[in-house]
Amino acid sequence: MFYKIVKDGKIAGVSDRLLFVKFQKKHCTMLLCDKSEAQAIISPDGEKFWRANWMFKLPDEFKGECETVHIERIDENEYRQLKALDMKTPEEIIDEYTLWLINGGLL
Repeated sequence: MFYKIVKDGKIAGVSDRLLFVKFQKKHCTMLLCDKSEAQAIISPDGEKFWRANWMFKLPDEFKGECETVHIERIDENEYRQLKALDMKTPEEIIDEYTLWLINGGLL
């Protein structure tokens, strides 16, 4: 399965698997777990924790370190396209290029 992670209306990441984690209070760390126990997922680059609204709530001491996202299942073609385009849609690339042309005085 393939997934698109959306934060504030923009694509934050894509992944071919979700790594679910839960908070372990005893050692103040996150542990891998099943989807049924999930409080967050690990970002594809392994640098961040993301939380979807359907997941269990995180304790207050960890909430600031976890961004809320929307997780969408996508097909393999969309996954490969987003990976190749650095997680930008063709429309976003065209908009950036058009803005670059305008700012450069070419349009």
